[in-house]
Amino acid sequence: MKKRKKIIPTILTFALILSMTVFNMPVKTNAAAIPAPNTFAKGADVSWLPQLEALGYKFYDDNGKEEDLLHILKQHGIDSIRLRAFVNPSDDPSNGHNSTEELVELASRVSDLGFRVMIDLHYSDSWADPGKQVTPKAWKDDNLEQLKVRVSEYTAEVMNALKKEGVTPEWIQIGNEINNGMLHPIGAYSNTTNLVELLQAGSHAAKKVFPEIKVIIHRANGADEGVDSYYSGLIEAGLKASDYDIIGLSYYPDSIYTSSINELSANMNTLADKYGKEVMIVEVGGNVSKNEDNVYNMLVATQNKLLAVPNKLGTGIFYWAPEGVYFDYPLSAWHADGKPSFALDAFQKDATEINRQKVTSVTLDKHKTTVEVGATDKLKAIIAPDNATYKGITFTSSKPEIVRVDPYKGTISGLVEGTATITVTTYDGKFTDSAEVVVIPSSNPIQNPGFENGLSAWTTTGDKEAVSTGTDMYSGSSALHYWSAPATEFKVSQKLTGLENGTYQLSAWVSGGGEEELAEIFAGEHKQSFKNTGWLQWSNPIIDDIEITDGTLTIGAHLKYAGGQWGNIDDFKLVKKAEAVSSNNLTVNGKTVAWQLSGNQPTTFGDGGGSKAFDYGDDQPIDFTLSHKISGLAPGTYTMQTNVFGDKGEPDQGSVMYTVSEGQIYSIPLTYKGSAWEKPATLSLRHVHVGNDGIAEVGFIVKTSSDEHYGYLKDVTFVRTSDNITRAEFASLLVRALSVSPTTTNPFVDVDQAKWYAADVAAAHKAGLIQGYSANTFAPEAQITRQELAAIIVKANEVRTGNKASATSTVTFPDANRIAPWAINAVATAVSLGLIEGDTSKNYLPQAFVSREECEKSIVLLLQKIILQF
Repeated sequence: MKKRKKIIPTILTFALILSMTVFNMPVKTNAAAIPAPNTFAKGADVSWLPQLEALGYKFYDDNGKEEDLLHILKQHGIDSIRLRAFVNPSDDPSNGHNSTEELVELASRVSDLGFRVMIDLHYSDSWADPGKQVTPKAWKDDNLEQLKVRVSEYTAEVMNALKKEGVTPEWIQIGNEINNGMLHPIGAYSNTTNLVELLQAGSHAAKKVFPEIKVIIHRANGADEGVDSYYSGLIEAGLKASDYDIIGLSYYPDSIYTSSINELSANMNTLADKYGKEVMIVEVGGNVSKNEDNVYNMLVATQNKLLAVPNKLGTGIFYWAPEGVYFDYPLSAWHADGKPSFALDAFQKDATEINRQKVTSVTLDKHKTTVEVGATDKLKAIIAPDNATYKGITFTSSKPEIVRVDPYKGTISGLVEGTATITVTTYDGKFTDSAEVVVIPSSNPIQNPGFENGLSAWTTTGDKEAVSTGTDMYSGSSALHYWSAPATEFKVSQKLTGLENGTYQLSAWVSGGGEEELAEIFAGEHKQSFKNTGWLQWSNPIIDDIEITDGTLTIGAHLKYAGGQWGNIDDFKLVKKAEAVSSNNLTVNGKTVAWQLSGNQPTTFGDGGGSKAFDYGDDQPIDFTLSHKISGLAPGTYTMQTNVFGDKGEPDQGSVMYTVSEGQIYSIPLTYKGSAWEKPATLSLRHVHVGNDGIAEVGFIVKTSSDEHYGYLKDVTFVRTSDNITRAEFASLLVRALSVSPTTTNPFVDVDQAKWYAADVAAAHKAGLIQGYSANTFAPEAQITRQELAAIIVKANEVRTGNKASATSTVTFPDANRIAPWAINAVATAVSLGLIEGDTSKNYLPQAFVSREECEKSIVLLLQKIILQF
């Protein structure tokens, strides 16, 4: 418990302990002696700590007293520290540092405080994870044998440097989250033998310096399928039992961790039993800003699952970056005020799960629904009370051969005609509710378009072993997955018959690692290639103007690659091209336009006299799309608005108001909430980017599964907004103003490669104009603040001129104390250089968002400054 003065009456102390006991909350005690090696490790990765301290950030204990972060962690039961190392890092505060020298300095510090030490070698100049395993720049031209020498020498160098300073690490990771291998492309998992030889080089070098050190092989996504096969693949490729000691896993569960904790436990038990090795969670984290209790319970539950691993082989857990709040890391265990969150108490001795608000009931959002064969729907469970501690649920199907349901998400897939009952059960209290699902024949000309029923109805020619189905899907619960270690080629196809003659459009959703020699979808003789850019980075290839004259069409996908490539294909869609629909009531920016209809036209469809809007309705289910293409638009950010009304229930999931611009789809759900007959609701779709082509398609998709549905749409506006600019938009403006060469190599996990700005953000980062918002994120959709503008514009001036300018005076704004430590010098320099205009007698407002006009003015001032210097 928190320290108290002796004058506190005994009865209050007793009451405090009793209140904690009621909720099963841990009582803090003074830190116990550090456990000896081979005992359960409770750890944290604090590799950001020196950079945060250098930037002036402070940490406070539970009582608000400023304290060394390491002391605070020890007070909360942490006894081990994990530290990462980069080969030749930059000096970027969040994405660099962690050189060998810095590692040794921090390791010496934590060792002197009695912590056990784990070393995490990334074998990269910056972050290594499942999305990127970039070979250090100095090693990039090496062959396998040269890389093995590099790994051995570098590992020995780090180990000897630690030994020289009297630090004896207990553990070492050879690589970080190496799901896809390390030191790409030579050490990719597809080149498993190469990968094993590189792992052995690092392991042998570490053990030569420290014979007792325990070597960890680390894989991310510890609760997912494929963990066992990953390690068995390494062993089949030559990894020996003597080459490693511990299987390390990452575990970053969703906010409702009960949907994956049992899968994590099963994986850990299987690994320990099969390989006889220790198992550790070397990275774990949760979002305390959303629910501290949930993260606390997750950490307690994870430790309990580790302690339950057979033969006591579950030996430790490490929280990743508990201090990361100051770098805006969302899974930090600290609050923004510098105090630790309650979640850290999970590492106290005898911590147990708590349940402040028990579940009292669960209700499904619908109790009867219809789904077509090959289609999907979703059931939503509503738990009471809304602030229940445990919100975990499980869905089951009475007839999984008819209706499959995702056990945690509630996504239902119709497999064959029939009826099944879907039941939801709460984790807490075991409350239940159920819904009847009727599967009807498919109206889609493509059978099993989303691979919900495996590869049924599809024909595979070529390498059939390369094609399967998996759970990396765009929608539903399944998608086609392809992978093959050796070179391969295959086609998946389906012949459609009974089609109405006319003009059609075929589309699909694709994602994957890229580098295929050939990747395309096809419709008859028509083909459309696509390029994959990363895991779950979905793109939507489309084939237009497919003419059908005999009612038949063969569609599918064709892949060819040299070996090791992988990807996913989902949701094939074939639609007959739209017919023109004229409306005086569904105007666009006040003008009467022609709308294009695709899908089935409802019985009621067109301008209504009573509503003075565009009416639609039917006593049968509705499924149609209305679209209109606008041209001649000025590049910029737009907002789409319309008025809507509906009765007899909400439209189904998938009903949206949307805009398509530069191949990017923007959408919001089509909802009637808050609408009345004479007072329709207003829907607003914001932050739509229109590019230099000046073209945008606006439209609506309306779907209902219920009968007797009615609604209307009225007047669309699509106007350029003068709202604040996003970080991605500013990066794009800067790149284009400075004529920076484009690139597709993007280090940020939150920058969707399919987005219009992806290439510009990548180019800005490569040119050194921007840095990450945190370790490996950019927050592209976040609005840019005045202090961020200053930092970027000063950096741009340095990159373009080659001169690192310094402020000629200190910041004198009245609110200068509100400027973040990392931005103070940038603001002062920007003002000194004249890159930011302002009266220093007024507030700077560092956290205020910047308008497009302000950003454009700063870029003009930057260009003027560059011209003057040359």
